[in-house]
Amino acid sequence: MLRHASAGNLRERPRCDRFGGMTEAAAARAAGSGETALGAAAVGVLIVDDSAPFRRAARAVVAATPGFVTIGEAASGEEALLALEDLDPSLVLLDVTMGGIDGIETARRITAAYPRPTVVLVSVNDPARLPSEVGSCGAVAFVDKRDFRPTLLAELWAAHRPDQ
Repeated sequence: MLRHASAGNLRERPRCDRFGGMTEAAAARAAGSGETALGAAAVGVLIVDDSAPFRRAARAVVAATPGFVTIGEAASGEEALLALEDLDPSLVLLDVTMGGIDGIETARRITAAYPRPTVVLVSVNDPARLPSEVGSCGAVAFVDKRDFRPTLLAELWAAHRPDQ
C-alpha cells in the first residue's frame, strides 16, 4: 500500500510520477511556499510502517512539525524501495519489524543505494530486545514509537541532518 502526499492531503493524487506522488520540492510547494520560516526548504519525509494506525499518527506528527512535510508512505520495505525510485525524501521513518524485507535490511539497502536520505528506525519493541544489527544498518537513530512527537522529530533532524 504505497501512498504519496499532495498538499498535506493523502486523498488527493497529483500526477507527478508513476505512483501518483510528488517530489520533495513539489510537495513543499504544495504545502505552502516550499520553505520553512527560516527560509530553508521543507524536509520531505517518507513514512514506512506496516501499521496503518502508526502511519496516520506519524503523518500527524510530521504535519505538526514546522518545516516538515510527508511526501510518501509505504507499508513494507519493498514498497519503500520502489518509492525511493521516484521520491527524493530527506528523511525516512522506518519501522524495524515488518513482514518481507524488515526495517534493518531496508535501511541497509536505502543507505547503500541512496546517499541523501537520513534513516531513522522506529519501533514499539524494547531496544534491548531488538536485533544487534540495529546499530550497524545505516540508520542514524532509533526512536520508540511511544515517544515520537514533533519536538523529537525536530531534535532528530537538527542532530542528524546531512548538512552538518
